[in-house]
Amino acid sequence: MTEDNQRRLSRRAIQQSITIVDVMTDQVLGRLVNIHREGFMLVGTGPVTVDSLYQLSLQLSVPVNGQNQIAVGGDCLWTRADEGGSQHWAGFHIIDISAQSLELIDALV
Repeated sequence: MTEDNQRRLSRRAIQQSITIVDVMTDQVLGRLVNIHREGFMLVGTGPVTVDSLYQLSLQLSVPVNGQNQIAVGGDCLWTRADEGGSQHWAGFHIIDISAQSLELIDALV
């Protein structure tokens, strides 16, 4: 079964640029490709680790409801790189999120 078949909600593309930062290392992991209430996909120039937990800040280029970022805890479920290894995609399941951050995701999609 593929990731698409396991997903219960369909992810929605976002109309703004959102940078994803690992809060623990202050490292930019990439940019948001799509999101829903339970997970998201990012694309970046470096790999992330499957089966690892991350505390992330989704930094919005355009504020939503007066907020510039969305804080989430995520579990990396899968990764994939292009043939040259210059771009890496990763799928995350959201495992920790506040009610306010969940409202911001709803407003984005």
